[in-house]
Amino acid sequence: FSMKRGLNLDQWTTWTGEEKWNDPTAILPYPEWRKFLKEDDLKALKDAGFDFLRMPVDPSPFLSDETLALRDDLYASVLDSARMINRAGLKVIVDMHLIPAGGNRKTGMGQVMDDPGTFDAYVDVVRKMARTLSNEDPGQVAFEPMNEPIVDCDGDGTNLWPERQKKLFAAARSSATRLTLILTGACYSNAASLARIDPKLIADDNIIWTFHSYDPFLLTHQGATWAGDFIQYVTGLPYPLTAVPKAQLDLTLDTIRDRIRA
Repeated sequence: FSMKRGLNLDQWTTWTGEEKWNDPTAILPYPEWRKFLKEDDLKALKDAGFDFLRMPVDPSPFLSDETLALRDDLYASVLDSARMINRAGLKVIVDMHLIPAGGNRKTGMGQVMDDPGTFDAYVDVVRKMARTLSNEDPGQVAFEPMNEPIVDCDGDGTNLWPERQKKLFAAARSSATRLTLILTGACYSNAASLARIDPKLIADDNIIWTFHSYDPFLLTHQGATWAGDFIQYVTGLPYPLTAVPKAQLDLTLDTIRDRIRA
C-alpha cells in the first residue's frame, strides 16, 4: 500500500444518539457520509489529483449492546464503503477513530484506555474489522487500528501505549495477513511520541508509521468551536498567508481582531 495525496472523510454528521443505534434506518449505511456523498463525488476527488481517502469509522456502535442485531450489517457496510471508494479509483485507509464519550454515547477513547475490559472488547472489534477487510486488494486497502490514542500524555513517565499497540497489531494481523497496517505513537499521534516508539518491537515489514501535525494550530483549526479560547473567531486565514495580496490579508486580520474584541 502506498499513498501520496489524500483527505479524511466525515465520521458522523448528525451524531445519532445511542438509543437509535438499533434502528437500521438511523445507523445504516455506515459510516454516515454514504448518505451524502455519491460515487460521482468520490470520482471528482480522484480527478482533482487525490489518490487515497482516509475513512474514519467510529467504533462505539461496535461496542454497544444496542447494535447486537445489526452488528454483521455494520461490518458489511464498512466493507461496502471501502469498496465504493476503490470503485472511484481511490485507495482507502479504514481508520478506527475513537472520540470522547458524551452526549448519548457511553463508550469512547477514555473508557477504552481506562478500563481493561473495554480495551479487550475494542481489541476484539479491531480483530473482526480486520477479518472483514482481509480479502481486499492490499494495494487498495490499508487498516489503521486506532486513531490518535490519548494515553501517556501527562508527562509522568507512563509508557503504556507500546504494549497496547502490540495487542492491537496482533489482533489485526491475525485476521488480515496481507493488508498494510498503519501504526502510530501515543498522545494524539504526535511526532515526539512516535519518536519514542521502537519499531523493532513489531517485527513486520508491512507497516506504515504515522504521526499527525497541526502546526500552526491557529491556522489548521481556525473556526473550530471546540478548540477553546478565541480560535472559533479566527476564520478566513489563507494558506499560505502569501496566497493573497497584503492588503487583503491585512483586512482579514483586522476583521478577525474586531470579531475577537466584540
